[in-house]
Amino acid sequence: ILSVGMLSSSVFLGYAVLFSNHRARNIYLKSKVMFECTFAAFFGIAGMKILTGGIIK
Repeated sequence: ILSVGMLSSSVFLGYAVLFSNHRARNIYLKSKVMFECTFAAFFGIAGMKILTGGIIK
């Protein structure tokens, strides 16, 4: 349990340090729409495979 807590803390601390940097934050904000569209497509495809997995064989 201690190792999971330490790992989680280090990840979130890394996020805090990364996004406190002005340049990194601007790069993320410029590419945010692309990330959201890509993840939406992947989750949409995965959802359709789950829904049609038992129907089409």
